[in-house]
This record gives sequence, C-alpha cells and structure tokens, in this order.
Amino acid sequence: MTKDDVDDPIAELERLDRFFDGEEQGERPLKLFRARGMIIPEGSSLDDEALHQKLWELIDEMASLGMFLDSTDHLSERELYQYLVTDALLEETLLPSSASGS
Repeated sequence: MTKDDVDDPIAELERLDRFFDGEEQGERPLKLFRARGMIIPEGSSLDDEALHQKLWELIDEMASLGMFLDSTDHLSERELYQYLVTDALLEETLLPSSASGS
C-alpha cells in the first residue's frame, strides 16, 4: 500500500471491506508492540507503581496507532492492564498502514 492509498478514504474503506470479508489479514497490537521492543510483563509480577507506569506506556503505544480507551473507569489499573494484555490487544485488528511500517 502506498502513501497515496493511506490518504485515500475510498481505498481505506475498501481495505476495511477486505479485512471484514477475511481477504486481508490484520495484526495483533500486542505482537506489534513487542516487535517494537516494548517489554510487557505479566501484571502479577508488577507492584502498583510499576504497573501504573507500564499501563501508561501501553496506553501511549496504543494512542500512537490511533487506539483509544473508552468506558474503562469501572476497572482498576490492574484489571485494565490484565484485560489489555490477555484479551483486547491479542485480537486481530486492522491497523493503519503506517503502524507496521508497511
């Protein structure tokens, strides 16, 4: 995909259609973060302060991909971290073309 394709909303909609039709593969954000060098330990191995720092590092990485959290106030930081690293960020997702360097 070229830079022009990224700026073309029709091309992006066609890409979304291919993804939802199973014709285009997505990525798992957690795998991408690890490939970028981010260390993502088990939440149980982190004390509260280290977990707070790691959670915000993870949230910043998500934001760099255009991924944002919504309606998570009911979760503690530890619950949110656990949910992100064991569920949400393991889902195959269609990320912006520029996210993986392609």
